[in-house]
Amino acid sequence: MTAPARTLSPGVAAVAGMTALAIAMGVGRFAFTPILPLMQDAGLSIADGAWLASANYLGTLIGAVTATVVRMRLPPALRGGLLTIALATLAMGLAHRVPAWVVLRFIAGLATGWVLPLASGWALERVSPARRPLLSATLFAGFGVGIAATGVACIALMHVHATSSQAWLGVGVVSLVATAVVWRRFGERDAAPRAEGPSVSARRRWGADAVRLVACYGAFGFGYIVPATFLPVMARRADADPAVFGWAWPVFGVTAAASTFTAAGLSSSLGNRRLWALGHSVMALGVVLPVLSPGIATIMVCARLVGGMFTVITMAGFQEARDVGGVRMIAAFASAFGVGQIAGPVVVRRLASGDADFSAALVTACAVLVVSAGVVAVPARRGTAHRPTPERGYTPLAMLQPEVEALDREALAPVQLERMRATLARCRSNAAWRRRLGDVRPEDVKRVEDWARLPFLTKDELRDAYPYGLACGEGYRRVHMSSGTTGNPILNPCTAADVAQWAEVMARCYVAAGVTRDDVIQITPSFGLFTGGFGFHYGAERLGAMVVPVGAGRTSLQLRLMRDLKTTVITAIATYPLRLLEVAREESFDLSTLSLRVGIFGSEMWSDALRARIERELSIRTYDIIGMTETGGPGLGIDCAARAGVHVWEDHYVVEIVDPTSGAPRADGEEGELVVSTLTREGLPLVRYRTHDLTRVLSRARCACGRTSLRLDRLRGRTDDMVIYKGVNFYPRQIETLLLAHAGVSHEYQIVLDAEGGERMTVLVETEPGCDPGIASRIKRDLHDALALGPEIRLCPAGTLERPQGKALRVVDRRPKA
Repeated sequence: MTAPARTLSPGVAAVAGMTALAIAMGVGRFAFTPILPLMQDAGLSIADGAWLASANYLGTLIGAVTATVVRMRLPPALRGGLLTIALATLAMGLAHRVPAWVVLRFIAGLATGWVLPLASGWALERVSPARRPLLSATLFAGFGVGIAATGVACIALMHVHATSSQAWLGVGVVSLVATAVVWRRFGERDAAPRAEGPSVSARRRWGADAVRLVACYGAFGFGYIVPATFLPVMARRADADPAVFGWAWPVFGVTAAASTFTAAGLSSSLGNRRLWALGHSVMALGVVLPVLSPGIATIMVCARLVGGMFTVITMAGFQEARDVGGVRMIAAFASAFGVGQIAGPVVVRRLASGDADFSAALVTACAVLVVSAGVVAVPARRGTAHRPTPERGYTPLAMLQPEVEALDREALAPVQLERMRATLARCRSNAAWRRRLGDVRPEDVKRVEDWARLPFLTKDELRDAYPYGLACGEGYRRVHMSSGTTGNPILNPCTAADVAQWAEVMARCYVAAGVTRDDVIQITPSFGLFTGGFGFHYGAERLGAMVVPVGAGRTSLQLRLMRDLKTTVITAIATYPLRLLEVAREESFDLSTLSLRVGIFGSEMWSDALRARIERELSIRTYDIIGMTETGGPGLGIDCAARAGVHVWEDHYVVEIVDPTSGAPRADGEEGELVVSTLTREGLPLVRYRTHDLTRVLSRARCACGRTSLRLDRLRGRTDDMVIYKGVNFYPRQIETLLLAHAGVSHEYQIVLDAEGGERMTVLVETEPGCDPGIASRIKRDLHDALALGPEIRLCPAGTLERPQGKALRVVDRRPKA
């Protein structure tokens, strides 16, 4: 029996990532630097040393390019890279000729090119949601830890007069042991739910801003490489005593490790790009100091400045890369860095005077760093992806109102209690509410738990109150109406305060989805009595983002505007992206020309399988938003990047889960009917409104994103959407999940129920061209095995089923009503 996988906390992930980076940089990349003086003692020339360095840099470049264009599987690629570094380093101690060393350093560089982006991306996905800057600092301290460790090891070896071969063997053994220590970590489960698939912007197509950043990171690789490669040689020329010059490299590494913790704090106040630009400027000063004032003391200052800024730039750059383009963007940075590293030794060979003078090369490196600092400092254009930063009004892993969204639950209870009493007071101003609530007064609610003793409010009661029977506001500014098709509609009049409240919760939802005021938001739900379009609009205005208010329909125009206006965020009812994909195929529209990175969808039940298909086809990250006309429209809650449930804004709403039949409360984790109360709505306050939506409370603990509001499971269905066929109860979403598990099956389907010739169920399924007709029997078998259903499966060509402009029509029930 296989033992269950151990769980992996963010702290352990940070340490494991740090160790992997220490091996990659301290051994795979930089072990050559402190060992070079020992190899010179054995007769290696500066020219041959440059060839070894170039081979390593070329390998790193090819490895990084491979990681950029090839989808590598973790943990095999990461483990294999670490093991390759260790074995290639051991082999350096057994080889004795320059050509063999060139090959081995190339192999070590190749593996380093894999490990750097894979380890960084793997660890950042697990560390970033914890909102603990010290964990990111710990991760990137790996660069300095590896450099310092190899430097100190070489000092000890020089002290005992060891040879370069012994040094390589010793470093190889250490890296092999470290690899063994973290080997299992890369296969363990995360302790907390983590974002599925890529990060928010992992699949975002790169624009000019991304290319500019890649080029600047390549300039960083060029600018630092001269002192990084030849620092010990320069120190030795200034002072031949190993007890003096030998410390140049460890100082570089120790400063690099320590600086990450300072940089973690600066990142919150400056933002990644400003910190990155500052790092280039300080490094440029360090690079040129030995030219301005030669001597061992100046070289040690150079080691501190260059070493310290090396990890600062790496941390800021990699975090920016992850936010702009995910792991592949990190790999692109590593590729550009490799190009810069290769160019550096070439410049040294051309500009160095014999074996002595590095001045011209150092001045050139300084100039490149200064220019790239200015380029990095240029802000991203509107619509480009970035991590929200304080100068834009947000903090990393942003919240619109962190003082409320991250409020401890103990502090939240008094806020809810006060607003419950205010809501009851408002309701008692209305005679119809007084009849419903009886003798209950605001002061009778002494604890939040007392709220559950109040009577339920039903949809029929709201319909019977049409138009203003249960309204409690004055000076209405808006009115919205439910899209129900039976009986009176449900009318929700909004005061000015209600509109402001709606904008606030919608803006919170945008920020939870990683949207900022630099985004371009295209709104595709309709603008009218339906709440969708206006809600997204109000929230975008509250955030300060650019809005493209297209509304419903006109899909060809929607696609054109997305491309031409560089839309980065699309809002829609959940099935509309499917229509976008259909029209794009019909019109041969190139989806790769879009700049989309975020999709916020709701209003319908949509399965995880459908979500995965939308994300894959549009190359975006999707977020599930909930809300309804009765509660004031969308904005009741949304899931975050952690995908650990839908956050409910509990300072505005109280939610309960009850038994759909008896109304008895359900414990956390048990599925039931969602009941919602509003705490801050004036026009139509709700007290324990039964929504018919089915879900469960997943957690009341602090989320990995830092928010403390309770989290609901994604809505599974509605009590009034449940279908009963021959005594079997099921929901359309269950059918959808099973259908989309089959290749060649479209997302469009319809369940038809009739009683002609006996009760009968037919599932109409659109298929893609070339789909195997035998798939119908496999679908039928799956439905029987999973749901005990035996419907007829009818395959249809794409475009057969009707496409309503609003919500998709999934069930057509033609059976006689009882």
